[in-house]
Amino acid sequence: MAAVSRKSLEVALLFDEEPYTYSDVLVTGALRGEWASLTARQRADGGADGSLTGQAAARIVDFRRAHRLEAASDLRHWLSGRDLDGNDLLRYARGEACGWWAEAVFSGYFGRWAEALERWLIVQRLAGTRHLEADDDTFWLIEASGVLEVASGTDRQRAGVLARAFGDYQSWAASAISESEIDQLIGRRKIGWTRLEFDELIFTSAAAAAEALACVAEDGESLAAVAARAGTAVTARSAWQEDLPAGIGSLLLALEPGQVGVPSGTGGLPELVRLRAAVPPATDDDQVRELAAAELRRVILAASGAGHIRRVGAW
Repeated sequence: MAAVSRKSLEVALLFDEEPYTYSDVLVTGALRGEWASLTARQRADGGADGSLTGQAAARIVDFRRAHRLEAASDLRHWLSGRDLDGNDLLRYARGEACGWWAEAVFSGYFGRWAEALERWLIVQRLAGTRHLEADDDTFWLIEASGVLEVASGTDRQRAGVLARAFGDYQSWAASAISESEIDQLIGRRKIGWTRLEFDELIFTSAAAAAEALACVAEDGESLAAVAARAGTAVTARSAWQEDLPAGIGSLLLALEPGQVGVPSGTGGLPELVRLRAAVPPATDDDQVRELAAAELRRVILAASGAGHIRRVGAW
């Protein structure tokens, strides 16, 4: 794992050909107040015997689904390109210690921090600001977070540069999007931003999923009983419709609360889903409003940042 030990010093991305390292991305996480969340994450479902519990298996399914890695060969290639392997993913899923790099990648934190840093740099370019002065108070906060134990490439001046970029972004974001723009976007995204609450059972074969469907829909068996007989688990899910594979999202929208179905064309393991609730987006829902504002900001910054960002690393 020598490559991982040097990771924080490597270049993650270039902005107008200026390098920003993995350390810069980690400090971005600390400035967002999320580094402690990464290091303090506690997972309750890891078994001491190293077994793959139902929830751990579901975590792997979620990860592969989110990254479109249904094929085993695609997963292996993706992992090797990030100095990781299948054992790292298994340890993460089981709740075992897997190191800061694996934790940051599999949890999605590192990707979010890299995107956040890119947004900060684009805003500075838009505003024509570039702060190089150090800020002792900010450096102390970064140091106190513990991130510098890993982000070894960060000194006081670099911390000041990143902190000022964060401040510029916050100032811009506070007034960049109007309330009417948010309302209009929510109206256009009623399907994609429908919150789907559902239960999911993962099976090893399509025949097992079909049998489970018949037992629940026709014979009135409970999901728990079917899951116990099949040696799987009932996992409660909650997701925006647009974040689910098309086969699952469209099926859930077609179901009534309490109904079950077997999605098709997902490319992954066979499964059974039961809809608990489908909640359309509301304009007075703070979470939905922030989702809309974030998307509108991304659209502006994607256009402004085109041609200025080049990712060198992978995460």
